[in-house]
Parts: sequence; C-alpha cells; structure tokens
Amino acid sequence: MKHRIVTAAQMKEIEQAGDAHGLPYLQMMENAGLAAYAELQKQLPHPGRLLVVCGKGNNGGDGFVIARAAAKDGWNVTVLLAEGEPKTSDAIRNFERLHPCRCTSALTVLYWKPRALLPLWMPSTAPDSMVNCGLPALPPAG
Repeated sequence: MKHRIVTAAQMKEIEQAGDAHGLPYLQMMENAGLAAYAELQKQLPHPGRLLVVCGKGNNGGDGFVIARAAAKDGWNVTVLLAEGEPKTSDAIRNFERLHPCRCTSALTVLYWKPRALLPLWMPSTAPDSMVNCGLPALPPAG
C-alpha cells in the first residue's frame, strides 16, 4: 500500500468525505487504531509490556483501539490518560470498550497526575496517541 503525507486540513477533508459516503468517524477510528496495531506487531511480533499514552481527543481514541487489540492478543497493556478522560464522543466510546478488557490483569488504566512517577517498569513499546496532526510543531528535544 502506498502512503502519502497530508496536512491536518487535508485529513479533515478526507474524513468528511468518508463520512459523507457512509464511513462513520467511529469506524475510521477503529481502522486507524487497528492499522497502527498491525504496524506495531510487525516490529514486535511477541506480546510484551505496552504503554499507550492517550490524550483526551480522537487521537486518544485511536490509542484505546490499539490498547484493546493488544490486550486481546496477550499484551500486558497500560493506558496512561495524559489529559484525563476522553472528551470527544468517539474517543469516549472506545474508552468504554476497554472496560471488558480491564476485567483481567492484561489492561490497566492510569491517570496522569502532575509530578507523579510512572510505574518503575519499561514497556516493550509506547505508541503516542496524543499528538494531534494539527499540532503546529513538536517541542524541541532535550
């Protein structure tokens, strides 16, 4: 599959066109999260520890899809809610879909608290489900 890079405005147009043609935003979120998880599996085919950092918007919703799929596949998943609980309807829906997975020790949800330390363990990987495609620039490293 050939990939192309689009701007935030172009992505919004693509999503609106998809929605207008019968592809709901919730399904787009599911597709995005599962595609990201498939890429993660290519790099790390054996389940391990996974930290998914989620914001409060739709990118966080993509992260909840990743977390749910990974937990079902045997990963020990921690979801870090970096900005509190989700705020958009589709992200809320995918956050709610995590609850059946939380009945086992395979999935834990943590709320970020200022000055709190993360648990002292290292995940196998940590996909970012926070940075918005409309973010003007990433903060400088270091």
